[in-house]
Amino acid sequence: MSFLRSLILVCAISGGVSLRAQFEYAEILGTVRDSSGGVVVGAKVTVRGLLTNVQSSTLTNDQGNFSFPNLRAGSYEVTTSVTGFRSAKSDELTLRVSDRLRVDMALEPGGTNEQVTVVADASPLLETDTSTRGQVIQSKQIQ
Repeated sequence: MSFLRSLILVCAISGGVSLRAQFEYAEILGTVRDSSGGVVVGAKVTVRGLLTNVQSSTLTNDQGNFSFPNLRAGSYEVTTSVTGFRSAKSDELTLRVSDRLRVDMALEPGGTNEQVTVVADASPLLETDTSTRGQVIQSKQIQ
């Protein structure tokens, strides 16, 4: 009976090891930088499967890096966006089993729609209609 248990235990352990050695997943990783080469922190990075249209998003870390582990083999595209920069999109990426594909993204400044309104509120230096402004001038100041 103990021999049978030992045999089952050996088969289970050796079977589990061979299953762990087979990877069916791959990974897309990279760094997001601006046009001057500095890293962009907090950029939204989205990976989309072109055949399934399933997408997943993450934010870049404090070093500008992102990672999408456990992706199935197939065709993907990566897009990146952050306020103050134009969005960037990669070409079609073909991911195979066990690949570790690096896709570094570069963002150009722009893409922000903002309107600046300047309102001048200059009080007149001389008010002739009212006597709300007044100042006493000493005789030494006149001379």
